[in-house]
Amino acid sequence: MIESGFAYLALLMFLASTLVVIEQKSRSLFFQKIPAIVVLYFVVMLCSTLGIWEKSDAINITYTTLKTHLLPAMIFLMLLSADMRKIAKLGSKMLLTFFLASLSIGIGFIGMFTFLHPYFTDPNAWKAFSALSGSWMGGTANMVAIQGALAL
Repeated sequence: MIESGFAYLALLMFLASTLVVIEQKSRSLFFQKIPAIVVLYFVVMLCSTLGIWEKSDAINITYTTLKTHLLPAMIFLMLLSADMRKIAKLGSKMLLTFFLASLSIGIGFIGMFTFLHPYFTDPNAWKAFSALSGSWMGGTANMVAIQGALAL
């Protein structure tokens, strides 16, 4: 079981780099359908569920540091490769679909929280639901922005 922050970070870096190398070298149909980042999310969740690392203070500090400092920079660098011309070519129907999907997610979260909030013991549960809703609407970048705004 991993208990130190360095070993935790080393394992995460090893997993990420291994998946990138496998994706680039294999050229398999699997990675054409499922990007390596999705596989990485799944593998990290699986490792956490199986108890590969313990939720110690050192690991929590490392996680918080990565989330606070590295994640926003990585999201920015990833967005630099976005081609705005291709996004604009998607047209108004695609943008309308995006906004309607975002609206329906927001209504769903608000409705669910309204009906079930008496069962939540934490008075700040709404903050977690807002961050989760933001991640569903716009991915990790939205979740990080909401977490920063709400000081989660």
